[in-house]
Amino acid sequence: PEAEKKAVEAWFLKGNNKEAKVIYEGVGDVPTFGVEITSPEDNDLVYVDVSKIDGTMIWGMQVKEITQSKLTLKEGEEIALRFLKVRDFPPFEVVKAQKEDHTGVYTLVPRQNKVLLYPDQVKIQVALDEGTVIGFEGTPYYLFHKKRDFPGVQLQPQAIKELLNPRLKVELIQLALIIDASGKEVLTWEVRGSFAEEKFAVFFDAQTGREIIITRITPPAEFTFGVVS
Repeated sequence: PEAEKKAVEAWFLKGNNKEAKVIYEGVGDVPTFGVEITSPEDNDLVYVDVSKIDGTMIWGMQVKEITQSKLTLKEGEEIALRFLKVRDFPPFEVVKAQKEDHTGVYTLVPRQNKVLLYPDQVKIQVALDEGTVIGFEGTPYYLFHKKRDFPGVQLQPQAIKELLNPRLKVELIQLALIIDASGKEVLTWEVRGSFAEEKFAVFFDAQTGREIIITRITPPAEFTFGVVS
């Protein structure tokens, strides 16, 4: 009963007239109880995974047929941010937003001071017909979120610019924590820019200037990529 209660409260904030039952137990990085939630009044069908350790919501999905888009991707972004805020998450920022079949899919990350914490991300899916949140994935946040002690930054943005291809048009430079290929957290300078019609994000070690990874972020149609600096 405790898992069912936690799942209902996590998704709906209040559990009036909701029926819930554990239908499976999940294994993996986070052991979970999988809870099915129904509502006789409005035919809601929601599945929520809560941690066996403390009842935290790890994942959730609401079954919903969506046939049209009435809201913009930006309006869906505000709904995703509000979903986290009313559940007492720390402030998040949207770093990626993509439209898929009348839904908005958003990747959100928190900051610590001025550093974006990419390992601590969550993903939220919003139905763009009525603005219902229909998907939540919070495993990385649950596993990795904590307060970090960052080393002093040895290189400043101007030094990073000198490492760049001069043909790259720089749009943004910001501090970001990422996980490198060996699984180690690294404090980096993230440089976003464009070359010809392509957009890229390049990550440099903030201590040594070593290029860690470069990713192509050129968006498909109806895709936006933005972070408040």
